[in-house]
Amino acid sequence: MEVNTGTDISVFGDTRLQPPLIVAEKDIFRDTLTVELKISFKGVDIHYTLDGTPPDSTSAKYEKPFLLSETADLKVIARKEGWKTSEVAGRLFVRSKHAPKSIALDKQPAEKYAANGPYSLVDFKKGSESFTDGNWLGWQGTHVTATMDLGEKKEVSRVTISALASPSSWIMLPKGMEVFVSETGQNFKKVAEKNFETNLKPYPPELRSFSEKFPSETARFVKIKV
Repeated sequence: MEVNTGTDISVFGDTRLQPPLIVAEKDIFRDTLTVELKISFKGVDIHYTLDGTPPDSTSAKYEKPFLLSETADLKVIARKEGWKTSEVAGRLFVRSKHAPKSIALDKQPAEKYAANGPYSLVDFKKGSESFTDGNWLGWQGTHVTATMDLGEKKEVSRVTISALASPSSWIMLPKGMEVFVSETGQNFKKVAEKNFETNLKPYPPELRSFSEKFPSETARFVKIKV
């Protein structure tokens, strides 16, 4: 005969839910993008925000895949009665309304991080967490300025840059960016400036996007200093 007097709850580990999985075809889109949120645990509610603020029980509740038509800083959590709410998961989706006709750099990238040249910055393809995948442009010990020609005057109100951090390989995230616009390519006006938090401690490779919004400007040329 065996008498079972119960099981120590500690054998099940932490009772915190895992964050939902964010499923989308791409991070940069031209017109619209479908986003799906998944979790493999029954009876779980998923709440989300699109403006980068941490979601809670009062935030929008996920019911079915939804369509994005503008840039969105998606944040999601999972909630279930009797369980700890999950950590916040997030992903930045960027709608790129303009495809630059050309792009020029004031400094050439390091030879081993040259990708396909300046065009790699505007080809709508993102690099992976591997800095050797051939899709990254990288600079050593210097700032870099990229100037884009949109081909004609257009309304511009946001700039987004993507970056890779791999501290164990001495690849760091940028410390900040400045954005300038011009109608002629001669006299540039600064429209945005942002400093980013830096972390020099070792951590796994990480992809991150930095997006800066500013009052709409009419411009043909956009200059970004990173």
